Amino acid sequence: MEFLWGTAVAGHQVEGDNVASDWWDYEERGLLPEKSGKACDFWNRWRQDLDLIASLGSSAFRLSVEWARLEPEPGRLDEGALGRYLEILDGLRARGVEPVVTLHHFVNPLWFARKGGFEERANVADFLGHVEKVLPALAPRVRWWVTVNEPMVYAYFGYARGYWPPFKKDLGLALRVLGNLLEAHAGAYRLIHRSRPDAMVSIAKHMRVFEPARPGHPGDRLAASLQDLLSNRAVLEAFRTGRFLGRTVPGLKGSWDYVGLNYYTRSRVRFVADPAQGFGAEAPPEGETTAMGWEVYPEGLYRSLRRLGRYGLPVVVTENGIATEDDEQRVRYLASHLDALMRARRDGVDVRGYLYWSLMDNYEWAEGFRPRFGLVEVDFRTLERRPRPSAREFARLKGEVLRELREVSTQ
Repeated sequence: MEFLWGTAVAGHQVEGDNVASDWWDYEERGLLPEKSGKACDFWNRWRQDLDLIASLGSSAFRLSVEWARLEPEPGRLDEGALGRYLEILDGLRARGVEPVVTLHHFVNPLWFARKGGFEERANVADFLGHVEKVLPALAPRVRWWVTVNEPMVYAYFGYARGYWPPFKKDLGLALRVLGNLLEAHAGAYRLIHRSRPDAMVSIAKHMRVFEPARPGHPGDRLAASLQDLLSNRAVLEAFRTGRFLGRTVPGLKGSWDYVGLNYYTRSRVRFVADPAQGFGAEAPPEGETTAMGWEVYPEGLYRSLRRLGRYGLPVVVTENGIATEDDEQRVRYLASHLDALMRARRDGVDVRGYLYWSLMDNYEWAEGFRPRFGLVEVDFRTLERRPRPSAREFARLKGEVLRELREVSTQ
């Protein structure tokens, strides 16, 4: 059985100098706490980084191709940028690493954002036009695709909570953006399969486990159920039915060949009388937490895999990781979450991959450079890379996981 074992990054977070994007514009205007600048300079140091990837025993690597870099002006494809991405993809294959390519990972070209971005349904055509332009070069090199990374997170942070660009707080607008992102996915799904019929295409669906803070409290139970509906069920069911919040989304029904899962933590929810918060506020976490304040809860990965397995498709963990300055905590996190993954596999879930977030420390959006997610430490003054002990442990765990997968597959 093919199993994607590796790590993940996103273009804006590691490449550096993504100057034609909306995030860069907001950074330069001082509307975000830190500027991404050179980030990790992956754009220039990619050969070194691909060697690091191979040294971890990786069979797969998830990366994004930046729309803003490829199409800095409407209708103009930057052939130099496309050529660099092709070099990177060929470099991965030369090292025996399967690329998993994300087409949209939170960042837009500035020109697209200025005309309303995904707020306007008509603008979906701009995204699909871009996908059509780059597919002739990318499709022969890429079988595994993520069309849109975490559409719910993008809509929530940018349009409901107002924590990310474009800093709006309008729940109705957030839901409209989410519906348009699902339509963009469905269109990209069709285009990718037209170019490469054997492609494996999905979104990366962020899953957070929601539980009542007080299990016996009816309000808490209702709030946890509503939070799950908004964050998880509405999108998952849209792929089954083709409808999202009463709107038929053309081509969406069944438009996934696997389910991409991004999992990090759970939320314990208390009832609050505020519909803008989905009638729920997050209670303090129980037990061990990460540098982001997230609870370490590997059982949630098991539960999410079991839930997604009911859709009858392969599941790939497209992101799972921990921000911590304590690398021993990272080692424990890896072991506990891989154990949860293997329990789900033994219980019948067709798990096809595990991609740790992240290969290296990077620019963590509005959190800046403080959170340390990487198996590889980055000194952001010198951009030197230093594999942590957890990187060696990650390489060692590959053998254990693949050996157990073979045993489960023969039972």
